[in-house]
Amino acid sequence: METYISNIHREGDRIMSGVAWFLFVLSLCLAPTYGTWSLALTVGLGLAVTSTAAAVVLPARRTNAFVKRDDFYGICRSTDPADARHD
Repeated sequence: METYISNIHREGDRIMSGVAWFLFVLSLCLAPTYGTWSLALTVGLGLAVTSTAAAVVLPARRTNAFVKRDDFYGICRSTDPADARHD
């Protein structure tokens, strides 16, 4: 039973890493339109690298889930349009 659950968690880690890299590529595609190159490179690349590193270093562990959750929360907060209106 333990290996079955571990396999499910590993698959989830791979999927979330793929989602992070997809979001990074998407942010690079949208960066010229909105002029957000620095945000796309720092936040997007940071999210993708951290997510992949956590999946490799901490496979199928709860710590990995916390890292991914905090990464995705961070990217949502840093790109919140309500935060950008305080110019």
